[in-house]
This record gives sequence, structure tokens and C-alpha cells, in this order.
Amino acid sequence: SFYYISVFTILLLAVSATSILGASFESRQYQQVFCRGNANGIRALVPGSCSKYFECQNGQATEYSCPNYYDFKTRSCVDYNPGCTEAKSVDESAKPK
Repeated sequence: SFYYISVFTILLLAVSATSILGASFESRQYQQVFCRGNANGIRALVPGSCSKYFECQNGQATEYSCPNYYDFKTRSCVDYNPGCTEAKSVDESAKPK
């Protein structure tokens, strides 16, 4: 019984770590291709985030971060959630409520 719990825990941690690292890699790939052919000032949310966004300048995407949320419609940082659902990391989901 203990063996199966240990194996399950290790597999769960491996899958979780892979998901987080995969999302980070995906975000970097997105950043590299997002501004190709887009005008300066174009913005997009960082995949999986409600507070970070990319902005294009001279074909390069620069990442910016808001204290709370980024509202795509107003193109600004805001204190209210504009309807975004943020992907949770393992650390955040493990916090007691």
C-alpha cells in the first residue's frame, strides 16, 4: 500500500513539473513568434496569466507585469478581474484556503 502511494506521488509530481515547465516553454515560444509581422504597440496576455502581457516594439516582444490584472479591452493594469481565468501552478494550488 505504501509502495503504491509513493509511486503515485512521484508520478503526480513528475506530471505537475512537466506541465509547469511546458507552460513556461510554451510562453517563451509564443514570445519569440508573437511580434513577427505585428505593428509596434500590439499587446497580448502571456498564456496562462491574468497580470502579464507582451507588447511588440520593433519586432520584439517585451513582457510586462501588472500588480493585479491586465485588461485587454482598456489596454491597462486594473484592480478588478476583467473576466480572466489564470492557470494555477502547483505551489499556488497547494496553499491552504
